[in-house]
This record gives sequence, C-alpha cells and structure tokens, in this order.
Amino acid sequence: GYNYIDLPVKTVKELEKELRKGHSSYIGNHNQIALAEEIGISHLSQLFSALSALKDPDTGKSWTEVLGYNVINLPVKTVKALEIELKKKHSPYIGNHNQIALAEEIGISNLGHLFSALSALKDPDTGKSWTEVLGYNVIDLPVKTVKALEIESKKNHSAYLGNHNQIALADKIGISNLGQLFSALSALKDPDTGKSWTEVLGYNVIDLPVKTVKALEIELKKKHSAYLGNHNQIPLAEEIGISNLGHLFSALSALKDPDTGKSWTEVLGYSVIYLPVKTVKALEIELKKKHSAYLGNHNQIPLAEEIGISNLGQLFSALSALKDPNTGKSWTEVLGYNVINLPVKTVKNFFSDLVDFAEEASFPYYIIAKSLADKSPEEAEKRFRWIVETSKRVPA
Repeated sequence: GYNYIDLPVKTVKELEKELRKGHSSYIGNHNQIALAEEIGISHLSQLFSALSALKDPDTGKSWTEVLGYNVINLPVKTVKALEIELKKKHSPYIGNHNQIALAEEIGISNLGHLFSALSALKDPDTGKSWTEVLGYNVIDLPVKTVKALEIESKKNHSAYLGNHNQIALADKIGISNLGQLFSALSALKDPDTGKSWTEVLGYNVIDLPVKTVKALEIELKKKHSAYLGNHNQIPLAEEIGISNLGHLFSALSALKDPDTGKSWTEVLGYSVIYLPVKTVKALEIELKKKHSAYLGNHNQIPLAEEIGISNLGQLFSALSALKDPNTGKSWTEVLGYNVINLPVKTVKNFFSDLVDFAEEASFPYYIIAKSLADKSPEEAEKRFRWIVETSKRVPA
C-alpha cells in the first residue's frame, strides 16, 4: 500500500516535523513555495507526492487535503519566476494565444505544466486564479508541439477540414491523443477569422488515443453489421479497448461511414450512454437477476447505488438505450422510469417525497430537475419543499 515519494528519508522526516509544529502557516497553494524552501525541496511535484502520501495524525486526511494543495509539476525556482513575471506585467499574457509566450519567457516546456501552476496560484489583487485572470484553457501539450500545430494550421488548414481529418492532423504534428488535439485547437484562434480552430476545421471532441480511433475505423469498415444496435456497444468497445461508452459515442458521432455519409452513431443506431463499460455490464447483470426489485421511480436511487452510478440522468440514458431480452422493451419502459437528471447525492434525502409529489400532483419531473440543478443537497431540499408548498396555493 505504498505510494511513490521521490525524496530522501531525512527530508520527509523534516517535512512531517514541520507540519506537526505549525501547519496552519502553510495552508493554501500560494504557500507551497514557502514550505518547499523551508524543507529544502527543489521541485513542487516532489512536495505534492510526499504530502499526498502522508497523513495528518489529527484528522487522518492526507496533508494535501489539509493544506488545500493542488499538484504543480514545476521546480520551485520556475514557479517563483512565474509569479514575479505576472506581478510585474500580466496584461501582455492575456488570452490563450499568449500561453506560449509566457511559457517561453519563464522556461516552461509544457503548457499543461503552465496551466497546473496558474490554476493553483492566485492573483493577489483580485483573489482569482491566474488562469481566470489570463483567460487560459488547459492545453496539455509541449510548447514545441503547439507551435508546430499553429504553423501547420495556418499553412494549409483546408487539408484538415472535417472530423475525418483529425487523425491526419494529429499524425502530422505528432499528437497521440485526439482529446489533446481538440483542447489545443479549441483554445487557439485562426488569426484570419478570429474563430477557434475547432470551429474553422469543424471538429468535435474525440477523447481517445489516435491509435484507438484508427482501430475503430478499421473494425467498422471490416464488419460494422456485427455491431448494430445499442446492445452491441459493449462488444464494440471491448473489441477496440475503449473503457467508457461515452468516449465510444463521441468518436462514432464525429466520424462518418464512407459508404453512406452518415455518422456511425446513425448507421449503428446508437444512443449515448455516459458510463464505463464495466458499469453498464454490472447494470445488465443486476437487472437480469432481479429487475422486479427496482420497479417504479422510487427505486431509481437503490438501483443507481447498487451499481455505483452517481447521476440519475446517466442511469436513465443507459436504461433507455438497453433492452430487456425477455420483452424486447427498453429497461426504462419495463421499470417504469422517468428521466430525473440530477445527482443521486442531491436528492437522496428527500427522493421518496419528490417522487410522491411528482406522481400524485402530475408535476413534470423535468421542471423539478431544472429547479434543483447545481444546488447543494441542503439547498435542493429547501427549494423542493418550496415548490411543494407553492403548488398547494395554486388553484386547481
């Protein structure tokens, strides 16, 4: 049960001693440098790895939790130089197109490392993170790769128009994951139009490795008929080595069947299921075993918790796409479920009352879900009780 700590024993002992003596003075990401320098640690990632592995004896939590630290994968001297530069003149670095200029000024070779530091550190004048102040999005690629991408896009972007050319562009630049390609292109702008390169090129996000998407295209061209219907999403994902059906769907909706010109989701008849393959398999097994225990909307949360699904909207999307092999009906029909697109934790404490109210008063679930969205469990319950009381005062 060990985690890797790339530090000498005496350094880790000094770190523990210092934190027990007075850890409160090191709370907050802005104090990572002070703690590292006090102990003699030259790289903040080494500090973070140690603190995430060690625990505060009083709370049992990791020291990263207690101190509120995020990982900053850069040397101490680099982060100090970054803070000095931004305090001196941050305005020339505003906008994603200036990420490279800032990284090169400080000597940071990867924009992902730059973003991790800027998202952890705060502008002392506004209290906002530097990513907010500068308007940066994450681009998890080396500086030289992003520069090559900009040059290639400006030189002959027309050769890369359309999702089917994402692989060609990624291969040309040496980017191994299409999710990284998309994040870079969505952050950077075409200087001629002012639009993001994803807009200009007409790209959708495909958060998968290039080699995986290539294998997917080959498999579908070879025998796509074997994968028709939502019940075959899992066999296709497992054949290609895709662990999440949401990733499979995003790829298939972006790519087209060369014979029909339709997206592969249309050709295969797929609906989106935003869940890991292993979760959907567990869901199918549980329903085949004892679906009668989960009949009715009241049992959506017990089913979700049994399988480990955190959002009822994700549960519904899976159940509406999959079919009961005995009846041929979707599982939502068999179980009598309505879509309730809310996190389980938000409504768990009053879910039974919510279902009773919606069904007895014929109150639309989608209106309730919209009213409770983005609220804490306490705020959501308070809002729900208000809806119930207000509805009582409305004349029939």
